[in-house]
Amino acid sequence: EMLIDLARSYMKNVKTTHKDGGFLSSEQSSQKQLQELFRRCDGRPLWYKVVDRKSRPLYTFWKRESSAWVEPKLATGQVLMISKYDDDWYTVIDETYLETRYIPARYLKETAMVLEADVI
Repeated sequence: EMLIDLARSYMKNVKTTHKDGGFLSSEQSSQKQLQELFRRCDGRPLWYKVVDRKSRPLYTFWKRESSAWVEPKLATGQVLMISKYDDDWYTVIDETYLETRYIPARYLKETAMVLEADVI
């Protein structure tokens, strides 16, 4: 959440380094600078889509333990915005949840979820 607020603040205050008549417009320059900011950030927001998993349902977790799963299961095709917490867990960025939710990194490693979008 702090990263998203930082990015919004950065975009409001960024100044272009190109003079009038340069190759990039002010908006293009801002986009390029924001992309560079995110490219260097390991915890940047990513959007992952849940893949059809008939063999084993996927869940979010209320703490970073495999026994802390929460109903309901994730729906096939559901897209979650996530940010890397550590090597084993990602934080779900969703203000509709009352508490922080997590998903295990193994979901991504096992391709139970696939990259849908990136900020860069």
